[in-house]
Amino acid sequence: VRNGVAGSATIVLSAAMGSVAGSVTEDNGPVPGARVMLVPEEPDSGLVASLSVSAASGVYLFDEIRPGRYKLVALEANDVRTIDDVEDLVEHIEVNPRDQLLQDLTVPSQFQIGVRK
Repeated sequence: VRNGVAGSATIVLSAAMGSVAGSVTEDNGPVPGARVMLVPEEPDSGLVASLSVSAASGVYLFDEIRPGRYKLVALEANDVRTIDDVEDLVEHIEVNPRDQLLQDLTVPSQFQIGVRK
């Protein structure tokens, strides 16, 4: 913002955010380093996509998430597929103000939907 320049700015301050957390696992146990993607259901919703990486214990966390409907999926770190490639495996969630959702995820195998890594 500069002196003398006309314009407007909208700043939204709200404590009405939510969070999504859980564990990423496969048949052998926790999956460290998995890519966990949280993507708005509607691309034009104004919501922001987020990426998290699971810890050594397989735990992931998305904090300060705006309320809305999202797609959630976990893929192994070396899996080059996108959320669109694994649409059949996506969890659909709704985050409401002050929600603390717990959603455990399982990474799909490389052959689960006929697509190789």
